[in-house]
Amino acid sequence: KVPRPQNPFVIYRRDTQAKLMVEKGSKFGSKLDFVSRVASKNWKNAPSEIRNIYSFLAQLAKKVHEETYPDYVYQPKKRS
Repeated sequence: KVPRPQNPFVIYRRDTQAKLMVEKGSKFGSKLDFVSRVASKNWKNAPSEIRNIYSFLAQLAKKVHEETYPDYVYQPKKRS
């Protein structure tokens, strides 16, 4: 299955998880609910400069994704 391209928040959350692993150890870094809460709170309060950096990184990730999977088309599954 081809993964979807990462958006700015997904990249920010991944970086937040890596920072938490270094700062607090794997005990906190591996708790997904804790990581998501911290990342969400920090993202909402992040200055526009930080958001712009992650938007730029997401654009780069999208270009790499397009080169890696040139025929990719997002097709959401319909719930029945």
